[in-house]
Amino acid sequence: MIIIKIYTFENRCIQDNTISLNDETVKIFLNTKGTEDDISEEVINMLEYIDNGEINDEYTRQLDEAVGKAKKNPYVELEYMSYNAAISDARREGKLEGIKEGKEEGIKEGIETERKEGIKALVKNLKELEIDTEVIVDRLQKTYGLSEEEASEYIK
Repeated sequence: MIIIKIYTFENRCIQDNTISLNDETVKIFLNTKGTEDDISEEVINMLEYIDNGEINDEYTRQLDEAVGKAKKNPYVELEYMSYNAAISDARREGKLEGIKEGKEEGIKEGIETERKEGIKALVKNLKELEIDTEVIVDRLQKTYGLSEEEASEYIK
């Protein structure tokens, strides 16, 4: 037997939930993975059909026949195929966009890593040439647009 949880919503004011629109609109959400005792047998049968294709009454038998006819209808099949093609296209486009963004991010990270390594190598060489630390910091600021603090970090 299917286990069901029911959630019922009405149009109410967010700021004061005692105020209702009184438009008699009710939205019911049924979760086939929950629990609830006050759901009619007909609704349970329909949800079992949706969940696992089980036919338990006249309504689910009719529903199954309608689904079968819809599956055989060329127009419905074309709509379904078009929908699936659109979903596939969207997935493909999303994947390509993700790959592109990933490559761009990788290139940026690679450039930044190489820049930092180049600065470190330059500092090492200038230190070996016994260039004054203040001169190195000044040169790093001018050449690489670093702040004094950033440039000083490379000297350490």
